[in-house]
Amino acid sequence: MKSLNKNFKPEIVILFCQHCVAEDVTFTDSSRRFSDHTARWVIMPCSSKVEIGHLVKLFEHGPDAVQVIGCPEHQCSFLNGNIMAKKRVEQVGRLLDEIGFGAGRIRIINGDGFTKDDLLNMAKSNAEDVRPLGPNPMKEKK
Repeated sequence: MKSLNKNFKPEIVILFCQHCVAEDVTFTDSSRRFSDHTARWVIMPCSSKVEIGHLVKLFEHGPDAVQVIGCPEHQCSFLNGNIMAKKRVEQVGRLLDEIGFGAGRIRIINGDGFTKDDLLNMAKSNAEDVRPLGPNPMKEKK
C-alpha cells in the first residue's frame, strides 16, 4: 500500500441514476472542489448505462475513484438495470486489481431517495477510502 500523501486530494466521479435521488436534487455545477477532494457528478437515466468500456475509459481520464449509485435491488425502473450495473462494477474492480490499481477505486451503492447532502457525503467518504491507494496511476501517464 502506498504511503499517505497529505497533499493528495482525490478526484471522485459519482455516476448516479436519476431515479434513486430525491426529486429536488440538482447540481448547478457538476464539479465541486473541497479542501481535501474534488467531486464530479454525472446524472444518468439508469445505472444500467454504465458499461465496462466506459468505466475503464473514465479511469484513463484520471479520476482517482468512481462511484455508481443505483436504485435498490429489484426496484429498478428498467427491471434489472441496477443488477447489470453491479456486475459491471464488480468486473471493473477485478480488472483494476489485476493491473495493480486496486479494486477500491470503484464501488456501487444501491438506495433510494438520496439527497444532495447524501451525495456530498458519499463523495467525501469515497475520497477518504481511496486516499491510501494514492493518485490514479493513469494521471502520471498524461
